[in-house]
Amino acid sequence: MSLSLWRYNQGQLFYYDFGIFAHTIYQLSQFHLPYLDHIELGHVIFLGDHFNPSLSLLAPLFWLVKDIRILVTEQALPLALSGLIIYKIGRQLKLNYLFTFLILVLYLGFPGNLNPFLTDWHPEATANFFLLLFIYLFVFKNNLKLSLIPFFIFLGFKESNALSLISVLIWVFFFKPLLRKKSLVLAIFSFAYFLTITKIVIPHLNHSHYIYVPQLPTDLHQIILNLTLSKKVHFVEQSFKFFFYLPLLSGFALIPIVTEFLIRLLPTHSKFESFTLGMHYNIYLATFMTLASILSLKHIQLFLKKKAKKFYLPSFLIISVVSLSLLAVFHRRARGLSPLNLLINPVFWSDLKNDQWVKDRFTAIPNTTSIMSQNNLLPYLTTKADQLYLFQSNYQKQSPDLIIFDTNPGQNINDFYGSDLKVVKLTVDKLKNDPDYRQLPAGPKDYYLFVRLTTKSLKIKNFKLSTLPTNPEETASRQKLKRYH
Repeated sequence: MSLSLWRYNQGQLFYYDFGIFAHTIYQLSQFHLPYLDHIELGHVIFLGDHFNPSLSLLAPLFWLVKDIRILVTEQALPLALSGLIIYKIGRQLKLNYLFTFLILVLYLGFPGNLNPFLTDWHPEATANFFLLLFIYLFVFKNNLKLSLIPFFIFLGFKESNALSLISVLIWVFFFKPLLRKKSLVLAIFSFAYFLTITKIVIPHLNHSHYIYVPQLPTDLHQIILNLTLSKKVHFVEQSFKFFFYLPLLSGFALIPIVTEFLIRLLPTHSKFESFTLGMHYNIYLATFMTLASILSLKHIQLFLKKKAKKFYLPSFLIISVVSLSLLAVFHRRARGLSPLNLLINPVFWSDLKNDQWVKDRFTAIPNTTSIMSQNNLLPYLTTKADQLYLFQSNYQKQSPDLIIFDTNPGQNINDFYGSDLKVVKLTVDKLKNDPDYRQLPAGPKDYYLFVRLTTKSLKIKNFKLSTLPTNPEETASRQKLKRYH
């Protein structure tokens, strides 16, 4: 949570993807139908990108406080609750208290769980809690009716979650013979759900097609070459290493792990190409690795109890396993894999400061209908407008009420995602000569705010028109703007 707040204070949140989700959830909290400014699909209803109606469950957060930091910190709660479920599963399997606690440490310390806090906000962190809750209720409590609630909620966070559910249900089919019929029915439903959403619902909503279909290899030779790429092999190796290869002893519990790897590694190209433990794509993998490790430890515990009258040897072994795994996190060759390494990164500590500009520059921005800005500014304007637009040079197409730029040099290249600083500066010059827009004094140098003169509903606060340049040609326009205060 502290890492997420640090990114907020540093102005390092981005419209792709934090702003998209924050604006969607905020609009749902206001009982508005959210539309996205998608870089490929254009102006589209939010369900036309990823089908995620379960985002509406988070809308009440903005009833508590109208501040995007509530969403920045939200990810920490489901991670903590997921850890509680992991602990309960371990105890349900009668795993030793020490074993259960130490596997929980591995789960919470796995980079796949921690890196999402450095990559904006994504629904996977929250959805993972409902995945674990479904597994706990369905597999370990045999409560089908109650487990259906997290089952459907998990499906509703992303259409592709159905594939992860299918892999879990295949494992359950072999792991729990008494649940075979139920797991088979749920797997068939999940598959039908995935096809229906991706082939019919999403294309209907975005008037195009499902844009996340990967390119798959066409023959066995291509499959082998694709899966044996060094970066992909290294990714698999690192994933198992953090759990000291314990999941390899789990038997059928490897099925969800292998499936999760194949979803990522089998395509020759996809929009989710990230063959590291960074980003947010590894959260489900963390869950599957942990469950498999629990089952492996259960096998080890039973074996060692037969061989040792006392439990000293098993305790020593598991402590050694966990210690080696945690050392792998901080190993010099693993630097950058885990956010925990920030604790020993001097650059992180030297840059750990609260940039007051985030609050100062946006407090006075008025609530309006639409705002256009760059990738790093739009998230902070989530609660200011019904519609947010990512910057584009042909701004006349959307004609937003406000256009805001920060052209200070030395910025993160991601600040201008979808464009670049040169194009932004050219657009600033273009806006200065646009009769439909007027520049307002907005504070520091290289920071620009333009207002559309025909915006009747705009109420601008803390901006003084007296500082605007005056000439006879602008008198009429300035008088017109005053009427809208």
